[in-house]
Amino acid sequence: MILFQPERGDIYVDGLLIQAQSTGAAATPAPPAPKALVLEPVHESTPAFKTKARRSKPELEDMKQALIAALQNRGSLSSFEAQVALDLKECDWAPATLRRLFTELEEAKLIAKSGQKRGTRYVWKGIANAPQSAPTVKLVKAENEEG
Repeated sequence: MILFQPERGDIYVDGLLIQAQSTGAAATPAPPAPKALVLEPVHESTPAFKTKARRSKPELEDMKQALIAALQNRGSLSSFEAQVALDLKECDWAPATLRRLFTELEEAKLIAKSGQKRGTRYVWKGIANAPQSAPTVKLVKAENEEG
């Protein structure tokens, strides 16, 4: 036999404490509500986008720029090497996201894809290690004493 009874206790909803109503005449004061309810430990050095279910467009764009920089520095990457280079080794969403970013770069003709399955490598086709802001060089003709 199963007997259903209302729960008599405190519960948390959206990080706020909801205290159960007492049926007695004397009510005890509510304990102070916690500031935030953390469900899983998050290291302070871990960026927030690594633990979220979905990344925002600016976060994906930053990830894409970091991927481009890694490709420029190394010349070519596999998906696993890209995960290590971008410090996404522990993120279960990283392989699918990196495949989408690699596809976008391939469609933009910035990289070439070679190989299949685990042997797939992505080769940078652009200029390697291009300086971001190269100083403008002004050429001046040297005047000779001869004339």
